[in-house]
Amino acid sequence: MASSSVRAEVRVSGRVQGVGFRYFVMQAAQAWGLKGMTRNESDGSVFTIAEGSSSNVSRLVELIEQGSEFSRVENCRVEWKESSGEYEEFRIQR
Repeated sequence: MASSSVRAEVRVSGRVQGVGFRYFVMQAAQAWGLKGMTRNESDGSVFTIAEGSSSNVSRLVELIEQGSEFSRVENCRVEWKESSGEYEEFRIQR
């Protein structure tokens, strides 16, 4: 039986803009069948919403916390919520 769908809202700060971080997040999310979005914020952080199975969303949160090759995650805040079902795919929001 598939695990229930969950939603994580993740905000990371540090060196996360201009280093391909959103593409890094999107590629992993799409590979794991997650839905949602990731975007740069005006304060220099990156905000991500991911919905899907609890195991795959947890994997993505762990990956975001570790960061990509050229990023440096200094702070990561995660809020767990009920899945909204509002997203049909995972994409970068501009």
